[in-house]
Amino acid sequence: MVAAAAIACGGLALTGGVAQAAPLGSAEVAALKLTAPIKKASGPIAAFIRTTGDGALAVDAAAKGGDLARSTVQSAAAKQRVTAIEKTTDAVTAAVKSKDGSADELYSTAYTVPGVAVVADASTLREIAKRSDVQSILPLTSKQVSDPTEVTDGAAPSGVDPDMVKPGADGVSPKNAASDIYTRSLDAWQQTGKTGKGVNIAVIDTGLDYTQADFGGPGTVAAYDAALANTAAPTKGSYDDAKFLGGYDFAGPTYNADDTDPATYDPTPAPDDNPIDGRGGEHGTHVSGTAAGYGLNADRTTFDGDYTKLTNQKIQDMYVGPGTAPEAGLYALKVFGDAGGSTNLTGAALDWVGQALTEGKDINVINLSLGSDYGAPDDPDNAKIDALTARGVLPVIANGNADDFTDIGGSPGNAEGALTVAAAATGQSLFDAVAVTAPSDKTGNVRAQYSQNYQGTLPVEGDVVVPSAADPDGCTAFGADDAAAIAGKVVWLKWTDAALECGSGVRFTNVAAAGGVGVLLAGTVNSFDSGIAGNTTVPGAELTLDAVTSLQAAATAGTLHVQFRDDLKGSELAIDADSVNTLASFTSRGVHGSFDQIVKPDIAAPGVNVISAASGTGNGRLSLSGTSMATPHTAGIAALTFESHPTWSAPDVKAALMNTATHDVQDGDQDANLLRQGTGRVDALQAVTAGTTVRSVQNDQLVTASFGVVGVQSATTQTRTLQIKNTDGRPHTYDVAYEARVAQPGVTFTVNTKRVTVVPHGTATVTLTMAIPDPTLLRKVIDPTQEAVQSGYDREFVAAATGLVTFTPTDKKYNPLRLATFAAPKPVSAVQGSDVVFKDQDTTAPLTLTGKTFAQGTGTTGYTALAAPFVLGGTDPAESFPEGSAKQSLEAADVRTFGASTDTTGLMDKSTGVVSFGVQTNGPDANPGAVTNVEVLIDTDRDGTPDFLTYDSKSAVVDATFATTIDLATGETVDAEPLNGGAPGQDVNTFDSSVKVLPVALSALGYSADSADTAFDYSVQTESQYAPSLATSGDYVVDTTNTATFDPYAPALWFTQGTAAGPLFADSGAITVNRAAASDARVLLLHLHNATDNQAQVLATSTTVTTPTLTLKKGSEPFISGTPRVGHRLTAHEGRWNAKKVQYSYQWLRDGAPIATATGARYELVKADQGHRISVTITATAKGYLPGTATTDRTRPVTRR
Repeated sequence: MVAAAAIACGGLALTGGVAQAAPLGSAEVAALKLTAPIKKASGPIAAFIRTTGDGALAVDAAAKGGDLARSTVQSAAAKQRVTAIEKTTDAVTAAVKSKDGSADELYSTAYTVPGVAVVADASTLREIAKRSDVQSILPLTSKQVSDPTEVTDGAAPSGVDPDMVKPGADGVSPKNAASDIYTRSLDAWQQTGKTGKGVNIAVIDTGLDYTQADFGGPGTVAAYDAALANTAAPTKGSYDDAKFLGGYDFAGPTYNADDTDPATYDPTPAPDDNPIDGRGGEHGTHVSGTAAGYGLNADRTTFDGDYTKLTNQKIQDMYVGPGTAPEAGLYALKVFGDAGGSTNLTGAALDWVGQALTEGKDINVINLSLGSDYGAPDDPDNAKIDALTARGVLPVIANGNADDFTDIGGSPGNAEGALTVAAAATGQSLFDAVAVTAPSDKTGNVRAQYSQNYQGTLPVEGDVVVPSAADPDGCTAFGADDAAAIAGKVVWLKWTDAALECGSGVRFTNVAAAGGVGVLLAGTVNSFDSGIAGNTTVPGAELTLDAVTSLQAAATAGTLHVQFRDDLKGSELAIDADSVNTLASFTSRGVHGSFDQIVKPDIAAPGVNVISAASGTGNGRLSLSGTSMATPHTAGIAALTFESHPTWSAPDVKAALMNTATHDVQDGDQDANLLRQGTGRVDALQAVTAGTTVRSVQNDQLVTASFGVVGVQSATTQTRTLQIKNTDGRPHTYDVAYEARVAQPGVTFTVNTKRVTVVPHGTATVTLTMAIPDPTLLRKVIDPTQEAVQSGYDREFVAAATGLVTFTPTDKKYNPLRLATFAAPKPVSAVQGSDVVFKDQDTTAPLTLTGKTFAQGTGTTGYTALAAPFVLGGTDPAESFPEGSAKQSLEAADVRTFGASTDTTGLMDKSTGVVSFGVQTNGPDANPGAVTNVEVLIDTDRDGTPDFLTYDSKSAVVDATFATTIDLATGETVDAEPLNGGAPGQDVNTFDSSVKVLPVALSALGYSADSADTAFDYSVQTESQYAPSLATSGDYVVDTTNTATFDPYAPALWFTQGTAAGPLFADSGAITVNRAAASDARVLLLHLHNATDNQAQVLATSTTVTTPTLTLKKGSEPFISGTPRVGHRLTAHEGRWNAKKVQYSYQWLRDGAPIATATGARYELVKADQGHRISVTITATAKGYLPGTATTDRTRPVTRR
């Protein structure tokens, strides 16, 4: 249940339960743009069959003693291993094809991880899995070109035009020159002479137009056309052999692994020896130019001068500035089809690099401007990345362009050893222009960016018309009156960059349909982070905010006349002061330390408005934005650093780039946070001249001092050893300090020394200590650069303490260094619940909660330990997963217990209530709904076919996770509630938890006040994009439970705490368990804030029956008959008791004191009794009763004979 407004500051009501939010309407559900559940795979499966044994890369390294320079040929051991692997993979491939005649081999690998990738039927793969030479079969996870977020059917959060479809085509741009100056690459060339000579970069992308003048090629369209027609190795003369060193096309022109688009889906690659960037590609050529292009002079000829002699002005005067390592070599590895899309071929390209290394090819850097959003760090493809890192190659990888959503920066950028890059803006932009020819006081050119899909000829001009208020943005077809006014005119349309009303394509199409000749989009920014697509038939442009302000009145008055012309494209270079050194709005937020304490990104570089080489143009340029553009800029600087430090390892170079990234970029009015910018913005000069590096020993190749997610139950202290390594021949002395960026109450960071000296060619250490002496002081404080409320909803976030350890040299001729720090502490409870015991016929019983709990802070910054009880539906055994699979991610999809509860008791209309499902998995889910779905299948009519599906899903609009319910008959979303329930802004421990609560409104399941037969059947299944079963069963299912039955109108048990009815309660005191009748139902109790290995209990319920005590019936009393005289006999009369077959025993009393041996039903008075009063106590016993006793009245005093 989601509330439309943020929670007011103050306490969350927890007395007697936990506050809940109001239900969400259907329009609000649609606005959330919730992700769909993982779908069943259709057709053949793309899978990697991993064969047994090590890869040849590791064998070669061992044979050469780890010395890559020891031999330029493969070792004999590596050759033998390759032969053995190829024999195995050939046999496996033959077996696949013999069972499935339509199966295709995608590629085989022998160097990184041995095996073969195929597209085959699932039944075939099931059989192949039984072979003794097959270690595992895992599905391939597709990667995409790292484009800015593309959202269909509406606005993107970052304001990116949803009609931008070409890879990376997302902005009008300045030259590489601006970036070279901004990151001091030019300074590095000038002052050190390092330009990338002798260092080589492998670009895994859409290919390379090696005929482009920027790479020393002929620089003509004819040369490109000839190269494109060739499928053999590139011919001599079509490329500069000092720049283009070779490569391979693993894909072919039409390959696309994305099966969601039947029109372009082509999963069968057509590899060849020519990695030319095909028509519609462009991305790989642009990326390669940014990393290692020579640069183009103002006349578009190849720059062949001395880079060390360039000046700021000379580089600004160039048509395209040089790449950051302009004299580095390039290998082109094409893994995408010409139109981009998705690929399953990245592993083949990585293995190609592995083979090249064993053969003595010197590849120092790999550029991967690709990835998958929300991918996990244990993605199996990351193993190939790690294998190359271990061999001395630095992978430089884009962090993604999916905006500020928790953990959305995916794989392979989240590999520990990768250098992962965020995007920043230089503030320099190359604008197109629109010519204004009327009115006279407005004539001249105004800044704009042209639409990219127009295929007609220019110039086009016309008078400007503003449509009526009925459709100011053109998102719907124009009415007759507007259409009449639009015919033959240029149409002025509203365009809100931060929250687009719709994409540009539909607007341009509506204008064309009304007879318009052009479009002006009235932009709201002065610097364009992302471009516009438009359509093929109508030209148009987005105006800057300043241009809109200047021309608005004339447009409204109908006096404005404009022209679109080819010569106005890229005609004005300008600086937007407001965007200088700012974070790109689209850059993804990285992972937060759930997997081996890995946090990303590592570094920022210019990625907004970057001009580089354009494929197929001979000597043209193309403007793109994205982390795709920031990544090659950084890869080139890594090449300069390798050149400057030829003995350094890949982790050394990575550390140097991060340590010397001492410039922060701005995110709003704050410095950007670690999870958006990394350590800081790259500085080429400092990286190239660095003599020392710093890394956290415990975090190894990560470099950053990360404590990851820290569960705190008591006073906690953890340390990281920061090793400073000096490769200079001179000592370095640094002043050391900790600088907080985002502080969390109760958490402190200290260093053990204020100054450290590192001897020449030696190391020194500094200890960083994180201390949480009093866990009750912890609060949940948001990163101030994050929006706390998005579209009216309180966002989810991970509370993290971030900062820097700074190393300031006492000798100013040395570079300052910094090391980022990260910790995500949260309080952890240790509560246990008791078994539930009802007494006799009681309908309530306490579930007692004991152990360490907490309730600290107020409002959205507070923490309160929560519990959620359910009627146990069932338990499920632990699953096992194959070697090499994404084990941690898959354990979060391994169901162990599940149950259901409801809050309907006491409601007049029970259909207004909620049923909630509780699920425990075998391991914590770092970010629910990201790579794993927990799904509840609900069969309301109990016919054996599920009618509804409730699952955890992400929103594309709000950084939040929802329990989303869809009607399986219609496919419609019928409900969305916050995952785990709770009030807006309340901490429900969404992240890094092994338990989930999935609520759904009963009305959404078709229940009404008059519903009969209200019980339903349900089961739980989980799906993951890493499901090993995809390779052998054709679906993404990881685990499926047995079916249970639950009646939300008449549950066997229901739960309350004070006046609250759940699903969440304070995890302290007691929860009342209610029943209508005796039942053997058990309780599943989830402790949301306990440690992940102690978050679920299965509790027994029982009834204690009280044994009744024998009592005299009403009106009946025992008495004595006989005369109280010595020598006479008295007789005891027992009275009538409340049971049958009662037996009695007696004890006669003299003045109330027992008379020894007088224990019969009769007693003969003796002389000792004379003058005393006699009575008798009768004890009654009977089966099934506790004994009862009664004493008679005393006689009168006994007389003598």
